[in-house]
Amino acid sequence: MIIAIIAGIVFASDVAVWNLSLLKISATVSTLLANLAPVWVGLISYFLFKKKSGRLFWIGTIISIVGMVVLVGYQHILHLELNTGILLATLASLFYAIYILITKNIMANIDVFSFMFYSMLGASVFMLLVNDFIGNEIIHLSTKVWLCFVGMGIICQLTGWLTINYALRYLESTKVSITLLSQTVFAAIMAAIFLGERLALNEIIGSVIVLVGIATTFLKPRNQLGR
Repeated sequence: MIIAIIAGIVFASDVAVWNLSLLKISATVSTLLANLAPVWVGLISYFLFKKKSGRLFWIGTIISIVGMVVLVGYQHILHLELNTGILLATLASLFYAIYILITKNIMANIDVFSFMFYSMLGASVFMLLVNDFIGNEIIHLSTKVWLCFVGMGIICQLTGWLTINYALRYLESTKVSITLLSQTVFAAIMAAIFLGERLALNEIIGSVIVLVGIATTFLKPRNQLGR
């Protein structure tokens, strides 16, 4: 239960910095960078737990880094002119990677709904304390804002999370993970329709390269195909 609550606090930190990044950069780029979590999981597993990730993982990691350089612009990296939003979105992916690592083994000892209850409880209390410390208004909000909260809670968090786990009952985790990469594409389409966002050519090319890199990390070695 304690580990589940800690996982919830980490998850709350992930969501918080991700939402902050949305105020700084486009929704598409923010979503893309937040999808770097699988890469962080592999790196942390290798350097902290000495778990070998395989050649395809490192190939995918290199491809993803190249994509990030293209997306951000090498001139900005050379002059350390990284946008705050880019750093926040990348930090969000790191938090989510830590969340995955924390919860990886606990799921064998607790059922899914109990874990979700305690982790979301920890996340909610943590964010309540943070908002109280900062002095943000969290009650007297407009009806439109509350409807957005309800929509995010039911559609994005509850329904989305349950459908992912339902898919994992019938599909391999690698296939589900690769399919979830399409959220970046949908984010770009919806951002263009509802937010009027337009991506620059380097952002489009960089996004495609990063997606290819992430997908590569999920591929199986040739000697494992057909098993």
